Amino acid sequence: MHAIPRPALDAVVKAVSGPCRRHAAHLMSLLVAAFLGVAGCGTSHPQVRPSLSADQKLERAEQILISACMSAHGFRYWVPPPAPVPAPDPARRFPHVIDDVAWARANGYGRTAEMSGDEHARLVRNDPNLRYARSLSPGRRGAYELTLRGPPPSAGGSITVRTPRGYTLRTSGKGCIAAAGARLYGDFATWDRAQVIVDNLWPEISAEVRADRAYGAATGRWAGCMRRAGHAYANPDRLRDDLDRTAAGADPAAAHRAEITLAVAEATCARSSGLGPISRRLDAKYTAEVEARFRGTIDTFRRLRADALRRADALVGP
Repeated sequence: MHAIPRPALDAVVKAVSGPCRRHAAHLMSLLVAAFLGVAGCGTSHPQVRPSLSADQKLERAEQILISACMSAHGFRYWVPPPAPVPAPDPARRFPHVIDDVAWARANGYGRTAEMSGDEHARLVRNDPNLRYARSLSPGRRGAYELTLRGPPPSAGGSITVRTPRGYTLRTSGKGCIAAAGARLYGDFATWDRAQVIVDNLWPEISAEVRADRAYGAATGRWAGCMRRAGHAYANPDRLRDDLDRTAAGADPAAAHRAEITLAVAEATCARSSGLGPISRRLDAKYTAEVEARFRGTIDTFRRLRADALRRADALVGP
């Protein structure tokens, strides 16, 4: 729960699917037809794998509805095939510090599966929606963006959410992304607020853990161990920041060797200093406390998501 998933033309990497060729007179008729599986681009059921995860199913249903909405407004929008299920995030297994030496020796920080900048650029270049948008005249491209994402939050009518850490985020409540969200989740504003808060519980939990005196004392012992091993870092976060800087533009093989060395040192010191078990205990404690504070929002998130999955089943199949 580190990031806020928001579809954005220049940020979401999509694979190629079939073009949308139908244009309907009214948005609602297309949305209803899409739910019946008879309209909208990318709704060919034989292309939908029966083993879609819940996240994949929700994403595909949302993309189908966005495509139907864009088509209703005279634009083409390609629905990508389901994205691969991502590999397990090491941050979920080791939320504060790596403390498994064998895992660190085999995986480093688990960064090898990350997409390179060149790979990302290639996929963006091949995105049919980006190519289509760029082929439009400036005026038509502006209309495309407005239809897809609605007016900017500064124009008014936006959905405003305050995260647990006090940051204010705004989302347009208009446009095809919002319309698709409303059709899928029933109440887009309520869903957006609940999703933003749930997606941002982790920074609140992390801040609570780091503010605990037991974590501070263990981090001091960890830093001393790392210093004796030749790595002067005050805490694991500083190490990762430095790793990101040194890895940029470095030879991949050399960067991976350096990553393994640092990860093994981090894990070794996490065990000897007690930082590993202490951070896990504190993480469990503050996760329970933070979730209790936001129980109503979490329940709303789960209810709307469950309702959306039932609607997605009707759209993309079980």
